[in-house]
Amino acid sequence: GVEDLPVDGVDGASLHAAVEAQVRSALAEADVLLMLVDASVGITTADEAVAKALRAVRARGKVPVLLAANKADNESREREVHDFWQLGLGEPWPLSAYHGFGSGALLDEVVALMCRGEGSEAAPLELMAAPPAAASADTAAVDEARRLLGGE
Repeated sequence: GVEDLPVDGVDGASLHAAVEAQVRSALAEADVLLMLVDASVGITTADEAVAKALRAVRARGKVPVLLAANKADNESREREVHDFWQLGLGEPWPLSAYHGFGSGALLDEVVALMCRGEGSEAAPLELMAAPPAAASADTAAVDEARRLLGGE
């Protein structure tokens, strides 16, 4: 996990706690929740845990939850995206950020959901992402997370 990242000058456990606190705050204030999964690896235990938390948040209020499956960049992966129905968050949105496939339609849906209700303008958009997998984490990612959490 993040707490085990061997990065000079960063206490991984503190960073992990700060990320968790920021996530709890964002979940409490969100107008729309978007879970992004990796279609190339299928459903992970982390995906299942996040989906469980998002189902609980959705059940407590009227916060819509969208599920997007990135890296659906070929026909085989597009078909496999349907496996993510198992997470209980509704129909997954297949997309490929690299190729730009599906991202426009997903953004349109997010904006439409944010604009519903009192006014006709969307609230400010705040993006949160899970920390990268330890195998692909690097100093730049940790520095960026620290900056986003107000540590610098």
